Amino acid sequence: MKIAIVHGPGFYYNGGGERIVIEETKSLRERGYDVDVYSTHVETAHCFPEETEKLGIIPFFRNLNLPLQAAANMTLSAVIYPLIKRRLRSYDVLICHSQPAIWIGYKTEKPYVAYIHRPNCFLYPKPVDQWNFDVNMFVLDKVVRSFPLSQELDLESTRAADKILTTSHWIADWTSRIYGVTPVRCPPAPSSIFQHGNPFRIWWRHGSSSDRPRLLTVTRHAPIKRLDWIVYVFSRLCQDFERASLTIVGKHTSHTESLLKLAESLGVRHRIALVQDISDARLLDYYQSADLYLSCAPMEDFGIAPLEAMATGLPLVVWGFGGTAELVDDGKTGFKAEAYKLNDFYEKTARIFSLDEEQYRKLSENAVAKANEYTWKGHVNILEGEIQKLA
Repeated sequence: MKIAIVHGPGFYYNGGGERIVIEETKSLRERGYDVDVYSTHVETAHCFPEETEKLGIIPFFRNLNLPLQAAANMTLSAVIYPLIKRRLRSYDVLICHSQPAIWIGYKTEKPYVAYIHRPNCFLYPKPVDQWNFDVNMFVLDKVVRSFPLSQELDLESTRAADKILTTSHWIADWTSRIYGVTPVRCPPAPSSIFQHGNPFRIWWRHGSSSDRPRLLTVTRHAPIKRLDWIVYVFSRLCQDFERASLTIVGKHTSHTESLLKLAESLGVRHRIALVQDISDARLLDYYQSADLYLSCAPMEDFGIAPLEAMATGLPLVVWGFGGTAELVDDGKTGFKAEAYKLNDFYEKTARIFSLDEEQYRKLSENAVAKANEYTWKGHVNILEGEIQKLA
């Protein structure tokens, strides 16, 4: 069977959606399928380079490194679909991740699966969505909103999909309300490199460094991720632990400078490390050297990074609302804070470091067990079952 996986948003930063496409491609090829990957825009150097360079991703348009190149390529992909669909008609099934890939799948007139990581972010924005940190997203928002048929075409192409898959229960419910369909939940999983949770190692490290807790979060520097909230929480924790540290792993943007200024004003800049463009092996080192993972993004779709952290034995502190909340059994794998009360988030964070060694070790063991419920084998089993029906 010939399969084309089409990724609408493009490969230009380390995101959960890109990780899903990578793992689906690898797994389906291992199962004997003939799989090609297409995308609207490709910058492998900034998107899991050790993985994407091996996939042989086929961009619809060349990357000339021009200003607004990503926005231009995504827009062209939606507009010049007659040229694109000719390249896709030789495939038996298309797997279309987000718009404009779903629209392209619809116009290609081949069986297609629509994978919705979240409903179209420009047409159905969350209250917390902001795009001024990324000029490409900002321009795309203006383009989509200015085109009078955008919503109608999104509804039409999504509803016409032979099957709709989503990440979390929260996104599935949201998708059902908007499109009037019943999607199949097909959650992502931590990559195998992160499935090395060792509760004893976590217990030993915690017991020997309780005066210098190490906090970690992994996400791009976008206002929607509310890294400023994490900086606030961390600054309060520093009053209790003079040697506390925070590492933020993620792509720098125009929002980065405001985060640095905030940290400086709170007197904690020297305790915060900002890291970007690292390999999975290096990221594993950060997971293994941390004591706690924080996720402050409100209304998060799912969150692969928190799941990766759990796989290495890290407890989580998250909001009790959104897709990421599904990963946390409150008091067992971490803590859920009342959405969106920063005082409660701080208290839940501080509570982790008030636990004794046995209590912390139990949280770590439970986190690993919870993460092990999510596997790429399970994800691809669901996906394979659906494409077999279509073929």
